[in-house]
Amino acid sequence: MSVYFVRRADESALEALTALEADIFSEAPWSREAIASHLKSSTGCAYLAVTTEGEPIGYLLGLSLGEEAELLRIGVIGRERGTGIGFTLLDYFLFDLKIAGTSSCYLEVREHNYDAVDLYKKCEFRVTGKRKNYYKNPTEDALLMKCKI
Repeated sequence: MSVYFVRRADESALEALTALEADIFSEAPWSREAIASHLKSSTGCAYLAVTTEGEPIGYLLGLSLGEEAELLRIGVIGRERGTGIGFTLLDYFLFDLKIAGTSSCYLEVREHNYDAVDLYKKCEFRVTGKRKNYYKNPTEDALLMKCKI
C-alpha cells in the first residue's frame, strides 16, 4: 500500500484523471473531453488520490446539486485496490457534501460488483431500487443506492 493524500482536482488534473479513467474503466471510459467538461461544470466535483511521489492512484467524480448529489465515477488502480483509498475518496466527497448542506447522495452500481457494493454500504449507502439490464458487456442490472448525509 502506498502512502497517499487526497485533494480536490481541477483542470490541472485533466491528464491524470483521463489516464486513470482509461486504465481503470477499459469498458466505455469517459473521454478526455467528457472529463474536461465535468471539471468545468459548476456542479462537478472531482478528487484525486496521489502518492507522496506524485503518482495518481485513484479518483472520484461526482455532482453536487444543492440538496442532492450523485456519485458518477470512482476508481483505484489495480495494485492499490482493497487498501482503503476508495473509502477515503468517498469519505472526502461525502464530507464536502455535508459541509455544503447536501442531504442525500445517489449512485448506481453493477449488481455483481460486490467490492463496490460493500464499499458503498460501509459509507452508509442503502439499496433503494434496481434498473433492469442497465449495464452492457455483460448485460447486468444496476443497483440504485442512496446515502443520507
